Amino acid sequence: MNGSKALGRSIVGVVLCGGKSTRFGSNKALALYQGRSLVSSAASLLSQCVDQVVISVGQTDVEYVAGCVHIQDTIQDKAQGAGPLAGIAAAFASTSCDSLLVLATDLPLVEEADLNALLFAEPIAGKQAPLTLGRDAQTQRVQPLCGLWDRSVHASLEGYLASGKRAVMGFIEQFQVHWIDIEAGHLTNINKKDDLGEITDR
Repeated sequence: MNGSKALGRSIVGVVLCGGKSTRFGSNKALALYQGRSLVSSAASLLSQCVDQVVISVGQTDVEYVAGCVHIQDTIQDKAQGAGPLAGIAAAFASTSCDSLLVLATDLPLVEEADLNALLFAEPIAGKQAPLTLGRDAQTQRVQPLCGLWDRSVHASLEGYLASGKRAVMGFIEQFQVHWIDIEAGHLTNINKKDDLGEITDR
């Protein structure tokens, strides 16, 4: 279902894949799961929900992902090594959308229904929260890199990064967050090759 058209506002999908993949040992975005790279799978999934999908990458990673399928645009992080928040800020700065539907490339078990749950979440007291983010329905473990980020947080995000801060949770705690329960296990993230092996063997 196309959330942008159904909701009547401009929403761009963003795949975050600018991490250093230190624990993984190689470019995690290019790791294969079910025959496709993680970055291609994430971009394809987002494209089922929104019209435009962009890839937010670190400055040294552009050549590795620029040719992947389902990628309509590629954005470079403005501050190398500044973490996922820099990728989100770069996406806001490079688009004019109302909101970003953010998905980290290392969350391969997220499904279209999960993204639609974020897109079509009922407003809180009739008002759209600035951040609508996923959490595991069973463990209640939060995952802010799977969520809907409203443009109203952009200026604060730029200021936060300019001050040298990088912590995602430190940033989002400034705002009202609408937490959406996502099916247990779907927000499992991949940090090491063993993690990918475990979900492949399921």
